[in-house]
Amino acid sequence: MQGKPDVLMVRPVEAAAMLSISRSSVYELIASGALPSVRVGGRMVRIPVAAIHRMAESATGDNAR
Repeated sequence: MQGKPDVLMVRPVEAAAMLSISRSSVYELIASGALPSVRVGGRMVRIPVAAIHRMAESATGDNAR
């Protein structure tokens, strides 16, 4: 997230904010396999920041950072 360059994974609510979509949309993307996620401790869901960037780049066709 902004100001935290070393963050590797974020919570679904943070991913939603990064993508400007709802939290439920993030869970739909996870369920469909469009957005990779990791389960931590059985209940917690985390999304790799790199996966968010890849998804956004592929959606926009923008490969430059």
